Amino acid sequence: MHPGPDVLELAPGTHGVTIAGAGENQAATGDLDITTPVRVSHTGINQALVTSRVTDERVFHVFGTGVVLQGLTITGGFSGIEGSDHGGGILNEGVLTVKNSTITDNGATYGGGISTNGTSELTVVNSTVSGNTATAAGACLLYTSPSPRDS
Repeated sequence: MHPGPDVLELAPGTHGVTIAGAGENQAATGDLDITTPVRVSHTGINQALVTSRVTDERVFHVFGTGVVLQGLTITGGFSGIEGSDHGGGILNEGVLTVKNSTITDNGATYGGGISTNGTSELTVVNSTVSGNTATAAGACLLYTSPSPRDS
């Protein structure tokens, strides 16, 4: 074992979500579910492309703490199915840092690029979040504060 988060270094090129299965949160199908501390990164000259190749699937769903996405282009995600309609590129329900990345061409009902809720933490450093769409609110970023009953 090593100290700290796991590290997943992506090779140059395109990496895609290819197994359909919305609404599942154990990383078996659909979006890329992250539940433990991990750094997913690419340190080459060009960003590694991470895309959804499945209809109605976001790219990343973050539950864990200590998650870093670095040097990535996150694109092609969509989340519009009732009950799972937040965060086309990334749905953050954990502690997430996005560094030196581009989040573009994603869509959702809420939070086309990134959707993060009030109990989560999001830090975006030297990154671009643009060209995303939302049919209700937050084309690039949606931050939802906790409801009074959650306080």
